[in-house]
Amino acid sequence: MAGQVYLSLLNPSIAFSFAGLVALLWRRWPSQTHLFPLSVSFLYLGIGFITHEWPLLSRPGSINYSSNALFFAAVVLACSSALVRARVGVPVLLFGLITATAVAGFAWFTVVTPSTLSRIYFLNGCFAVLALVTSSRLLQAGAHSLADRLFVAGVAMGGLLAAGRPLLMVTGVLKLNDSGELSQSAYWDSVLGLTPLLSVMVISLFVFALVLDLMTGLRREADQDYLTGLLNRRGFEIGAETRLAGVAGRQAPAALLVADIDDFKQINDRFGHAVGDKVIAAVGQVLAQHGQADLVGRTGGEEYALFYETGSRHTLETCAEAVRTAMTTLHLAGLPAGYRLTISIGLHLRDGLESLDDMMRRADRALYEAKSAGKNRAVLAPVRLRSV
Repeated sequence: MAGQVYLSLLNPSIAFSFAGLVALLWRRWPSQTHLFPLSVSFLYLGIGFITHEWPLLSRPGSINYSSNALFFAAVVLACSSALVRARVGVPVLLFGLITATAVAGFAWFTVVTPSTLSRIYFLNGCFAVLALVTSSRLLQAGAHSLADRLFVAGVAMGGLLAAGRPLLMVTGVLKLNDSGELSQSAYWDSVLGLTPLLSVMVISLFVFALVLDLMTGLRREADQDYLTGLLNRRGFEIGAETRLAGVAGRQAPAALLVADIDDFKQINDRFGHAVGDKVIAAVGQVLAQHGQADLVGRTGGEEYALFYETGSRHTLETCAEAVRTAMTTLHLAGLPAGYRLTISIGLHLRDGLESLDDMMRRADRALYEAKSAGKNRAVLAPVRLRSV
């Protein structure tokens, strides 16, 4: 009896503490919008346990409508929070249909054919369906990171628990009390005993995912050029070297396209640095949209680099021509009507096991040749001949 009282006080205390913790995290990082429904979920869970121990809106026979409604709402909100974090649309209509089904089943086995066991089976079945829908949506979105995979596993575990409790009751492992009700029963003891563990698991999962998401965001900012949204030189080199390590043995070689805005100093001197920044950003978008590269980065003031895991002379020349053609339609505020923006391009196909530095040097030499030959053109680095 003392143990059950302890658990009945422990559960709302843990739930309210976690609700407050998540609310503080959401206030600190408001962009993490999934934390708000999670905070409300823990709040509802704590209130649900309180209303179960101190019945409100209850019917004779220990049927507590408010606690059951709060527990169900807490699960729906927790599932919604997982989906919002994964940027997956919450299936409001489907969740609403499952909720309406749960309400209808609860009412049926309360009023029409009263049965505590049937209510338990039915509500746990609805919990399992919620978990199934959530985990399937998360899988469809793609479990790309460790945190994503842990979320799928955590939701699936919750679904197995919801489906497992009724099975344990069928086999006689979990039982109701002598009067056939929940109070002081083995089933309710299992709920009281497992909920703190589940709460800790859920909060740990969300906090771990938050830390990973924040670290990923910081890493992205460190590797991203603020003006164009492309990779900066550091991010480009790290990404290209990583991919070079993974393309060994492929028949088609890796390739580089380097580009430089023609007469950019003149643009800055005549029209100002603000217009120059617009030109840099616009040219970066042209390269990203028409270069068809695996990686696109701004590697210097008005310099860019595109990396291709596999390429050919025809592919590189086609991409270069697509970029130059797109440049002819580029018109920016601040530049005179008819002002023609052009770029020069150097192309290079990887020769053997060249390092990225070697590839960049040869592509830069091809770019220099394009500049020397009159600009607004693409030059392919020559193939080096080997003695036999």
